[in-house]
Amino acid sequence: MKKTSLILVLLFSSLLFVTSCSKDESTKVEVYTEYLTVELNLVDEMSLEPIYTLEIRNSSTNIFEQQCTLIYRIKDQQSKEILTKSRQVVVNKRIPSNTLQGYLNIQSGGNYMEVVNLSDLHWIGEDFNALKMGEYTLVVTLFIDDPATPFNSIESNELIYIK
Repeated sequence: MKKTSLILVLLFSSLLFVTSCSKDESTKVEVYTEYLTVELNLVDEMSLEPIYTLEIRNSSTNIFEQQCTLIYRIKDQQSKEILTKSRQVVVNKRIPSNTLQGYLNIQSGGNYMEVVNLSDLHWIGEDFNALKMGEYTLVVTLFIDDPATPFNSIESNELIYIK
């Protein structure tokens, strides 16, 4: 009886040790902020139109490919309250079987860039075109559709938007 119990305990311990040593790749938490950056720049200060460039850089040795959303936010300079925001799905690689869906695909060491006229975006909250004259803060967040990681949002630099 003692031998059987000892064998069972050893067998159970060995099984626990083996399962704890084998790591499943799907449980790896991706830290996108380690290799992705988002930068926002004003195209022309003299322009009457609010046109900006948005650049997302991948400094990793791997290809980045995920479903993503860009969230543009206009905040009040004084209160820091978000006055209005706009969500845009960002896609540069379509799924062949369903061309309505796609991914943001950035090659290793590559970047994705787009030129954005803020007046052309669909805003939720205060009407963008009806904002009072003044200074506002503009910031963009890249939201990566990856619920397995808490590190799925990357903010751009903040810029002053003058209306």
